[in-house]
Amino acid sequence: MENNNNDNSTISFSDITFIHQQGGLNNNNILEYFYRSNFYNNGLINLHNINIMRSMENYEYLRTQSSVVCNNETLRIQNYTGSNVVNILLKMKGFQFINEQVNSPINQSNPYFIIRKIYRYSPTHFDTIDLYYCINGIFYKSPELFEIVHSKFHHINEHIKTAFHEIVQSVNYLPSKGEKMISLDQKVEVDEFLSNKRNENFEMIDFPSMNNVLKNVDEYVNSLITTNQPVDNNISNISNSEKLS
Repeated sequence: MENNNNDNSTISFSDITFIHQQGGLNNNNILEYFYRSNFYNNGLINLHNINIMRSMENYEYLRTQSSVVCNNETLRIQNYTGSNVVNILLKMKGFQFINEQVNSPINQSNPYFIIRKIYRYSPTHFDTIDLYYCINGIFYKSPELFEIVHSKFHHINEHIKTAFHEIVQSVNYLPSKGEKMISLDQKVEVDEFLSNKRNENFEMIDFPSMNNVLKNVDEYVNSLITTNQPVDNNISNISNSEKLS
């Protein structure tokens, strides 16, 4: 029985020995090759992740089961092989694995194949459950649309984070000019320059303390007051006498 915790979209299957023994893969032996894979799982269909619909044969029975045997395995037990299997499957109802006929293979020496997991209602009507594809003798499970979109958004998010990080690293702040964009090469040169300067031994400049500065300012202000005495009050007296006259 399949394990629900296993994500079949992350695994693959190949059997080089079978391919060499058969002289390559073709439409007549591709199902037999698929039966050997972990995707087939001895013909057991896990029903936990399948939407059981009322239109399915034995609906009430399927609702009570965790897994069922597919039609392919039923025919294998009865020793049906080759092209007879395809014709018989068309007449059966239930879960099946069928070979999707591909019109344009990648090349004649290494064709690709598609295996479709379905629930068949009639020879012409079925619902697709999963898809598996074989390229160069390796089987993969086709991812679902949600998985593809999720993966794409994950990669987009990583690219945005990387671009944002590089932009932040390329911003240089100068007190006189503010923020300025510089190239990554310039950023490396600036970082190397600052690193070298930190390693050099500079003589410390001894600036006067703040108290001495304030003291000098006070002395300067006092000298201005001393040299610039207030104007004599006689000027105001003269202006008053003129008004009286």
